[in-house]
Amino acid sequence: MRCLVALHLAVACVVLASSVRAEPPPDQGSPVVVVTATGADVPRRGLIEALRIQLAEARISDAPALVGTTLADRTDRAAALLDERAAKLVVWVERELDSAPPAYLLHIVGGRDGRVLVVVTRVDANDDLALDRALALKVAEVFDAVRAERPAIATARQLAPLPAAPAEEETSARVGFVGDVAGWAATGSGDAPPQAGITFGAGARLRAGAFTGELAAFGRVVSELEAESEDGSVDATEGGFGASLRLGGSASIVTLGGELAIGGRVIDATGRTPGGRVGSDFTVVPFLSALPQATFAVTSFLGIRVGVGVEIALRRHRFAVDDIPVLDLGTVRGAAGAGFVFSAP
Repeated sequence: MRCLVALHLAVACVVLASSVRAEPPPDQGSPVVVVTATGADVPRRGLIEALRIQLAEARISDAPALVGTTLADRTDRAAALLDERAAKLVVWVERELDSAPPAYLLHIVGGRDGRVLVVVTRVDANDDLALDRALALKVAEVFDAVRAERPAIATARQLAPLPAAPAEEETSARVGFVGDVAGWAATGSGDAPPQAGITFGAGARLRAGAFTGELAAFGRVVSELEAESEDGSVDATEGGFGASLRLGGSASIVTLGGELAIGGRVIDATGRTPGGRVGSDFTVVPFLSALPQATFAVTSFLGIRVGVGVEIALRRHRFAVDDIPVLDLGTVRGAAGAGFVFSAP
């Protein structure tokens, strides 16, 4: 009876041994992935176990914490570990400061063709088990990319972007069309009241780097002039014309500069005496104007321009009724304008 029981037990052991096969450890020639830490931390045991599941073809080992107070120092030490351990990747995890809920930065340093690749990615997880699994999946993704020598790693996040190369300054000169339409206003001068109107112009614009120059012809239509006294009254309609030179320098979307213009005020006046007699006078009063200006680019062909300055009459003109002055245009008055500028390359 005892021999029969012993025989049954021996058969059961043989069957059990044949049905259970221990998975062989990774071959010593398998790629190596090193898990380390920083400061006083130790490598995450959960991450090591998760990597052994995700990267069955690799040998997962740990290493002492990286020495270095800066990320660059720790990255240099990890790059040295690549050579010391003949590893494909060196991995460590740092908790992101002041994050709620907790978040972790996964650092992966690898090598390809004599170059060091650095991958940093942010991982959120609700518990340690989910965190280690998520970290392992990210490492596996980079591991596959390094082994396959793909040109890019999609999970890479550059914490400190390299400074962009300075844009080459455009120095070639370009000439194009420019036009404008704007509201215009002037203060009173002499006996003349304030006026308002519309100006419009067209000309050529020269661009060379940040410099802008414009030469344009302009016209304007303004409100009427009226004056009345015991000696009579004067009503006058006014228009204007001229040419302007504008110079400016651009910085970002703003061009600062000024305008110097020369032109003429075209005035057609009608005078009346107290007795009802009517007379007329037509004159052109030449003027100079200077206006500091600022132009704000809205699009590549549209801008908004504002300017404030002075207008100086080169000849003082008075309108008289029966040789008695009724309307004096004065000499100097303030002027301002704001409107749209249209340009083409």
